[in-house]
Amino acid sequence: MIIIDVIFGKVDELFAFLRSDKKQWPAFFELAVLFAISGFVMGLKTSLHDVPVNHVVMGAFVAMGAVIGFLLSVLALFVLFFIFKLIFNLEISNGELYKMGLIGSVPSVLGTIFTAICTLLFGFSEKGYTSVQAFAGAEVKPLAALYNLLDPFTLAEIIFVSYLVARFTNKKRLFPIFVGIWLVIEYGLGFVG
Repeated sequence: MIIIDVIFGKVDELFAFLRSDKKQWPAFFELAVLFAISGFVMGLKTSLHDVPVNHVVMGAFVAMGAVIGFLLSVLALFVLFFIFKLIFNLEISNGELYKMGLIGSVPSVLGTIFTAICTLLFGFSEKGYTSVQAFAGAEVKPLAALYNLLDPFTLAEIIFVSYLVARFTNKKRLFPIFVGIWLVIEYGLGFVG
């Protein structure tokens, strides 16, 4: 399982997955199902400010949103590292980039599972439970974007995938550049969004 390899830092197994011709569909569906289940659980506890909506319907909508977010996340990671591939002349195939996106989604799915558990225990929170923004609640846009970025699962994804790409392509000196550019992009998207 890809999640176990990431959690326990089995980098050699992850590199074997990247280099293999093995189908990545099982890993894709494993992550998609975990996102859907976590999203459904969160949706069951979500309320829409006095709008009467069946909790199962809300769970289904949140589950679909979680899976769509997962797909967009894999696509965004693929595009980002495809651009890095062109700029830094990385020797990595598009299939390997796609698999890197799957591996990079593991911290995100773990964050979604954590948020689902917290939602079950403490109820729905619009700001979530994982970022500094959830606890600080900054109103100023630049500060709120920074606080949203300070999410251990987001930071783990950025650092872990940047490390894997740098090590996989034998360009370890680019690791801080990958992390820095990705952090600036995440901050910019958080500021705009």
